[in-house]
Amino acid sequence: MATFPFILLPAEIRLQIYNYLRPNIMVPFWLDQLTSQRPAFRAHMELCNLAVLRTCRLIYDEILPEWYGCVTYQTDIFEDEPDLHVLGVPWALGQHVPKGFRHIKSINLCLEFPLTLRLDKTDLINEDFLVPYIGIGTFAEIFSSPKTKLETLHVTSSIRDSPFDRLRGHPDAVKTVVRWMLRPLLAIRRLFEFKLEGEFWPRLTSMGYGPGHPFIESFLEAIREYGVDMASELYSNSIPST
Repeated sequence: MATFPFILLPAEIRLQIYNYLRPNIMVPFWLDQLTSQRPAFRAHMELCNLAVLRTCRLIYDEILPEWYGCVTYQTDIFEDEPDLHVLGVPWALGQHVPKGFRHIKSINLCLEFPLTLRLDKTDLINEDFLVPYIGIGTFAEIFSSPKTKLETLHVTSSIRDSPFDRLRGHPDAVKTVVRWMLRPLLAIRRLFEFKLEGEFWPRLTSMGYGPGHPFIESFLEAIREYGVDMASELYSNSIPST
């Protein structure tokens, strides 16, 4: 059987063909969110063609930016772990990360409000009682590198009942906590879009704090306000110095 001289096709045609092989939907954090044993990162549960990455160096180098840069990746960070979780695999600070990570352009980052939160008598955050959110440092270490292509970062901070119970008497401290938690991200450059949102666990509704409750709304508004401030600082970091 004759083989087709794929390499002889113009590069722009090859790139169009890769569009039918690479992911085209958001890549979730947990691989077990997918029903197939082989992850189907394409719409309608179509499988990606991983074999194309193993054909030759030329095709690998051509398709890698498309493979990682064409869709949004969801990542999770846990307070008491130093690792960044991508595709269900933990990546630790200083660990060699896959080459493809530098081509990721869009990330949805999910993390929980600190469970170790303590408030002192002056209603301010006492950082001596806070466990460093070292997973954020791992993320910043990876994506602040000049070699990375990250352009869009959406951050969702999920607030459980425990930190909410400690904060509800100190709504003015919300910004302080968020600023402390996310400040390593300010090292990231070249972002074109940044968004920060708060999210409350449904269990809070059963405790009498449903959508529209003044406490809930004040917390969400404080997070949104700091998100605007943080976006301004990140965008200013992205402006090349002259």
